[in-house]
Amino acid sequence: MVIKGSKKILLMVIILLQVLMMIYFSTQKNSYFIDEVASYGLSNSYYEPFIQYRDDFEGSKIDQETFKEYLSVNGEDAFKYDSVFYNQSKDVHPPFYYMIIHTASSILQGNYSKWLGIGINIAFFIFIDILLYQIIKMVDSEEAALLGVTIWGFSARAINTVTFIRMYALLSLLSIIFIYLHKFILEDKITIKKMIPLVITMTLGSLTHYYFIVFAFFYCGFTCVYLLIKRRFKELALYASLSIFGVLLSIIIFPSMIDHIFSSYRGEDSFATLDDGLLWFGRHFGIIDRLFDHWMIALLMIVVFIILFVFIIYLLYKKYPDKFKAIVHDKRFAYMTILSLTCIIYFILIAKIAPYFADRYIMTLFPIASIYIGLFATYILRLIKWRYRLILGLVACVLLAFVTWHFLPLHYLYTDSSIRLDITDEYNELPVIYVYSDLWQTSTFFSELAEHPETVFISKDNIDTIDLDELDYDDVIIYIEGDASEDDKIMEHFKDRDSELLTDVRTRIYLLS
Repeated sequence: MVIKGSKKILLMVIILLQVLMMIYFSTQKNSYFIDEVASYGLSNSYYEPFIQYRDDFEGSKIDQETFKEYLSVNGEDAFKYDSVFYNQSKDVHPPFYYMIIHTASSILQGNYSKWLGIGINIAFFIFIDILLYQIIKMVDSEEAALLGVTIWGFSARAINTVTFIRMYALLSLLSIIFIYLHKFILEDKITIKKMIPLVITMTLGSLTHYYFIVFAFFYCGFTCVYLLIKRRFKELALYASLSIFGVLLSIIIFPSMIDHIFSSYRGEDSFATLDDGLLWFGRHFGIIDRLFDHWMIALLMIVVFIILFVFIIYLLYKKYPDKFKAIVHDKRFAYMTILSLTCIIYFILIAKIAPYFADRYIMTLFPIASIYIGLFATYILRLIKWRYRLILGLVACVLLAFVTWHFLPLHYLYTDSSIRLDITDEYNELPVIYVYSDLWQTSTFFSELAEHPETVFISKDNIDTIDLDELDYDDVIIYIEGDASEDDKIMEHFKDRDSELLTDVRTRIYLLS
């Protein structure tokens, strides 16, 4: 994986600038999505995946140490991977990503800051860049590789991948490794030695997210078809058997996978959505709408891309028929065909079975998309007879990436939540009463509640059971989660106190005095 000459230096500069950009945007992340809190809690809470389901959770005073112990590692709980496996057996995801978070948390004990998770994602991001460069260079050239890495790494999608503290950056990396390793499968004779890295990747990918199995299933399926067409029967048998073994090995390591996929609420929901048929496009446009803020923008981009792609194929066929035939018979064409078919089917299937219209479920496709964009940009640049066309292309890719920040929202920064941080800093000596409508959502703000001395959770239906005098609370902070139209009714219970709405960002926070 050696990159020679000035291109190596240029790649290093691009990656460095992208990392600095990631750090800049990460400084603007002011709050967490509920699943991000779960990343810390499920990784670090010792044999207790969901503290909100304790028998004495409602109505009791939960001290701040309880939240800190849930989110971070302290003392004897360090490097307790048996706890990670147990917690994930009670969840709906496999454990590999949580093991990485737990390892970092065990080294940096007592730490549950955003930088722990983001730092891990940045490391994954760097490796994605390097492998993307190698893949695109193999298919075309170093120039195309530089353009592809540039358009990916400066994009809004890359920022979302890095700043979302979940397993999706790791999933993207393992998918890219998986794709990269197939270069050796198509080019050379398949041996057990060459399959070992692929088996390891299959195992780790399956232990990261079950959607990896979906991606690998179709990729391996099309690869098997290729080997069959080429009459490489012995290699086909070895490749298929060891690929299956990689998935079976993940099941041996984490047997709860079977229950998660077939019996958990998430698995059952996914299978249930298939009853509507894969080509029901309502869900597909739903996830596109989430990606672009409006599906018309996405549709326009897709139409333009298809027109340009067809135009290029037509030009090659008409102007360079011999070259076109050579391309079709090139192993690189087979490599890209397998990848393209896999990505198309993966998107159709995942957009259909994903539980929500969210970009995170197809994040693994974002760096892969840059492969095609890099190749397309290179073809356009070759029409330009200018000595510094690569520099022109890099500048154009950076500008295009910047433009995407306007059209493609940054979902996971919660920049408007800075006021919540100020409120926590100002009132962190006061206790909290957290009024909830859905128990499972209470973990969303555990990181904020960990800064207050104690918290009492109460459901909206049981608000009448709260007595501030009995709790010995003078000044107190009230969190109200759920439908804001019910706030007046809830606050009526505290009418003997002066109340002030401090913020309505994400939830409502009141000060009672």
